[in-house]
Amino acid sequence: MSQSIINIIVDYFYYIFLAFIILNFFMGRKKAQIHQKRMAILYFTVFIFLLYTYAQILKHNNLFDLYLLLYFIVVIPVYIIFKKHLFPFQLRCKQCNKFLSFDRIMYTNYNKCKNCEPPIKDEKKE
Repeated sequence: MSQSIINIIVDYFYYIFLAFIILNFFMGRKKAQIHQKRMAILYFTVFIFLLYTYAQILKHNNLFDLYLLLYFIVVIPVYIIFKKHLFPFQLRCKQCNKFLSFDRIMYTNYNKCKNCEPPIKDEKKE
């Protein structure tokens, strides 16, 4: 039995949405250190939720999959315009071009390896 794209989105994107919410919740432990990446995850979560909601509306009104193109016609230009804010994740260090670990990719805003990372300044002045 073949499923339409709308049915796949309605059936499975709710769980993807929840996974992004949980990821955003766990990223909150690092707070100020990863604000930019946490906001990017939140933006992805909003886009997934909007896609899920739009697919629900299409399914409820018995419309076909071609109407999903309207969503992507709106969202893709937004992705392109706000690329810097939506994609802050890099796989390689900016300076030495080494591959970054998963923790470095997700939990630091520098996108640099441990050797290239700037030293942490103490905010407490004695």
